[in-house]
Amino acid sequence: MSASIVADDKAKAAKSRLLPSTRQQTILFWGVLVALLALAFGMRLYGLGLPFDRDGYDEGVYWQTLLSIRAGYTLYQQIFYSQPPFFMYSTYPFYILFGGTLWSARFGIALVSLLGLAGAYLMGKSIGGRFGAIAAVLLLVIDPLYLSQSQKIEAEVSSVAFSFLAVGAAYLWWEMPEGAVGLSLAALSGVALSLGILCKLLGITSIVPISLLLLARIWQIWRKTPGTSWRIRSKSLYPVALLVIASAGTMLVVLLPLFSTYSSMIRDVITFHTDARTALINEQVHN
Repeated sequence: MSASIVADDKAKAAKSRLLPSTRQQTILFWGVLVALLALAFGMRLYGLGLPFDRDGYDEGVYWQTLLSIRAGYTLYQQIFYSQPPFFMYSTYPFYILFGGTLWSARFGIALVSLLGLAGAYLMGKSIGGRFGAIAAVLLLVIDPLYLSQSQKIEAEVSSVAFSFLAVGAAYLWWEMPEGAVGLSLAALSGVALSLGILCKLLGITSIVPISLLLLARIWQIWRKTPGTSWRIRSKSLYPVALLVIASAGTMLVVLLPLFSTYSSMIRDVITFHTDARTALINEQVHN
C-alpha cells in the first residue's frame, strides 16, 4: 500500500514538473513568433517614405493609379490598369486612411505582406510542427526580395502574401481535415486563393498545390474502410466543397461590381499582356 502511494506521489511530482515545462515551451514559442513579427514590421517601416520611385517605373504607374482613383476616375474605364482589381482595392483604403501619401500607400502593402508570414507559419506548422513554423517564418522575414517588394507599390508581394496564406491553410487543413478547424482552414484557403489571383494573375499557380491536396483528400475519402456509409464519406467532403465555394464566391464578390466594364477589364488585364508578348517575340525574330 505504502509503495503504491509513494509511486503515485512520484508520478504526480513528475507530472507537475512536466506541466510548467510545457507551458514554458508554449510561452517561448509564441514569444519568438511575436518577436519575429515585430522585427518584420520594423524592417518594413525603415525608409518606407523615401520620396522616389523604388523600381524606376512600375511603382510610379501604380502611384498615379491611386491618385486617379482619388480624383474620382474608375478602373478599366477612365484608368488603364493592367492587373486584376484587388491589389488596388487592398491598397487604396490604407492610402486614404493614413493621409494619402506615398508612405501611406506603401504602408498598406507592408501590412498586407505580413499575411505572408501567417501563411509561412501555417505551412511550417503543418510540415514540421512548432520548429517548422518558426523556421518558415524566419526564412520569410530574412528574405531580402520579399522585404524589398513589401516596401514598393507593386502587386507582386500582395499576391504572394495571399498565395502563401492559401497554400499554408490548405496544408494545415490536410493535417486536420475534420471538424470546425478543418472547415475554417478550407474556407480561409479558398478566400485567400482568389484574393491572390485577383491581385496578380500569376497567383493562379497556387491552384496547383491546393488542387493536388484536394484530389488526394478525395481519394483518401473514397478509399476509406469498406463498409463506411456514403453519408459519412460525403460529410468528409464538406471542407473540399467549402474551399471551392469560398474561392468562387470571393471571385464573384470582387468582380461583380465591375461587370459593366468586363470587356475593357479583359483587354487591360489579359489581352494587353498577350499582345505585348507577341510584339516582343516578333521584334526578336526580326532582329
